[in-house]
Amino acid sequence: MNGDLQLQQNVITELVIDASISSAVIGVEILEGIVTLTGRVSRIADVMTAERAAMRVTGVRAVVVKLVVNKLEGCLANLSRVESKPASPTTNATRRPPT
Repeated sequence: MNGDLQLQQNVITELVIDASISSAVIGVEILEGIVTLTGRVSRIADVMTAERAAMRVTGVRAVVVKLVVNKLEGCLANLSRVESKPASPTTNATRRPPT
C-alpha cells in the first residue's frame, strides 16, 4: 500500500512537470502498480501525453486511461484504453519460437 502511495505521488509529479498538458484535471489512482487516469482534458493530445507521462514513472506496470476530452468536434468524447509496459528483453514468454 505504501508503495502505491509513493507511486501515486510520482505519477502526479510527472503530470505536473509535463507542461504540455493544457487545462487538465486528471485524477490518479494506483492499485498494485496499475495506474488509472480519470478526469477531463482539453485536447486529445493531452490523453496521449498523460498516458506517456504515467508510463515514464518507474514502478508503473500498466496504465488504464479513462479520460474525457472536453471538446472534440462539438461533442464529448470518452476515451478508455489500457496500456502496459512491454516485458523485459530477457523475458522469453512473449517471444515466438523460430519456425
